[in-house]
Amino acid sequence: MDLFTLKGMKQKYGSFTDAEVRSCKEEMEARGKTGNLFDIYLLHSMLPDSMIYMTIRMFREKGYSVYADTWTSPEKGKHSRSEIEVIMRKCHSLVITGYKEQRYTWEQHWQIGYFSSFRNRVAVLPILKKDVNSNVYKGEGICSWFPYIGTGIVFMENREALWVMQDPKRCVDFTYWLEKDPGYIEW
Repeated sequence: MDLFTLKGMKQKYGSFTDAEVRSCKEEMEARGKTGNLFDIYLLHSMLPDSMIYMTIRMFREKGYSVYADTWTSPEKGKHSRSEIEVIMRKCHSLVITGYKEQRYTWEQHWQIGYFSSFRNRVAVLPILKKDVNSNVYKGEGICSWFPYIGTGIVFMENREALWVMQDPKRCVDFTYWLEKDPGYIEW
């Protein structure tokens, strides 16, 4: 299993046009206004728009739908609590992403608590600024409470997949994690 790095994300997902970003935002905003569900509610703190798009693109290329509210909103962060609740209820999971040393606002702490109380499906997608020779992630603050996401090859299928990990020896496939009742996941 490997963790995501800034360098790796830029190499793999960093080539895009402004038109692609606009199209992604419009599609996400339109879908958010429908009754359609999303696989992931992406919670990020102070990531540049380009990094948010690369993260969304990574998930979408693996077949997952993503909603990132402050990224799509023209008035960043101006959704009311009830509007955020409606969108969050349309999502199967909450993924917290960012660099290790980032801090989260009290509104984001509320979102994490709210989501974990009704879905209990929260994970951290760390994006490391430096390459490390480790697949172990130790989150800080609220990010230390939840499992983390990495990538690796599926045994005997020769395909890359996302994994949700308590540690590198206790992990489950991301799709399985999304679909299975959290109380029944055996790490």
